[in-house]
Order: sequence, then C-alpha cells, then structure tokens
Amino acid sequence: MPLPPDLPQREAMVPLSPTPQESFPETIPAETFRGLSRQECQFVLRYLEHGNAARAFRDAGMVEGEPYVLLRRPRIKSALARAQAFFAYHIGVHAWQILGTLQNQAFLDPVEMYEQDGESWETKPMGQWPLHLRQCIQRVMITEWESDGKVKRKIDVEFTDRQHALFLLGKHLKLYEKSARQMAPFTLVLNTNAPEASEIKKVGEVIEGIGLHINLPETP
Repeated sequence: MPLPPDLPQREAMVPLSPTPQESFPETIPAETFRGLSRQECQFVLRYLEHGNAARAFRDAGMVEGEPYVLLRRPRIKSALARAQAFFAYHIGVHAWQILGTLQNQAFLDPVEMYEQDGESWETKPMGQWPLHLRQCIQRVMITEWESDGKVKRKIDVEFTDRQHALFLLGKHLKLYEKSARQMAPFTLVLNTNAPEASEIKKVGEVIEGIGLHINLPETP
C-alpha cells in the first residue's frame, strides 16, 4: 500500500490482516499524518506494524529522544488513532464485533458440541459446530493410537479463557472503576471559628462523616 505522495514510496507498509491488500485504497490519506514530520510518519507506520515502540523508533531512523516519550505525544497518539480507525474501517472490524466475540467467550455453553443436544458424550464433527462456538476455540489436540487392530482417536478441545473475557467485558462496562463519590476530594477545616465550620455536622466535640472521625479541641 503506497504512502501519501510526500513520503518515500519504498517505505510502503503491507497491512497485516486477512483482508487482501487490493481491498485497501491505493494510499493512506495524508490527513492521517497531519502535523507530523517525515520521521514521525514512519514511526507511526512501523509501530502499527509490530507494536514495538523501540523498534519503530530505530526503523524510522530516529536517534534523538526516547521512543516511549514520543509514543505519548498528543500528535503521535492522534495519528495512531486515525490510522487504526482507517484500517479498522477497511478491514471491517467494529467494536460491536469485538464485544460480541467476548460475550460468546464469556457465556459459551459447550453442550452445542455434543450429539443429541448434550444427551450423550459423543461429540459432533467439528464442521457441525456452530460458528460462534468454533470462534471460541483456543487449541485442538488430536491423539491417535492403535488398539486391537483398530485406530482410536482422542480429541481435546481447549477454549479461550472465560474469566479473562468476563474481565474485559467488565472493564468495558467500567465495573472496576471507583465511583465519583469514592474519588471525590474533601476539605478538612481546622479553624472551628471559620464560616465553613457551621456547615459541618458536629456532635459535641467530634466531627463525624464517611470514613472520618476527628476529635476537636475545646473552644473558648
């Protein structure tokens, strides 16, 4: 895939995807690299190829600065986001597909791989397994041996990590983030004669609140 005209064509990036290269537009839109120098453009492209900032830094011919500092610069992060969105659009990958796959992995019922809806322990041929079940397979191990003149076969199927899929779904739903109330700052007033002190719930010589218990000195 050629780069925009102002970049060297010999540095064209080959997309690492199952989609044939000819399905992509002829060039990456120049707008993707808005505000970047020539070397920064190369850094972005190389980083998209392999995800290694130090290697991308070297591949782009950079010698000054730090790769991970460069990666955190707003203009680099913006260019990466635009490039990723560009490739995702043309590859046909969307957020709902990723979330749907995680949902399948988290709530998969393996009974669908057995004959008679799970009434027996005899597995169906893999070609008869539904697509959403096949997409949750991590590894298939086939062991064959000969016994009594017959070839016997054992098939071990390892599925993707259900707990990890649940964790990623929970993270997407922000289930593990602290609430605003937990993170809210508070002000501690030490001068009891200040105007703010009148707004504090006071019980005798003690200020009480959520997770707060302060004994006040006697006031004249």
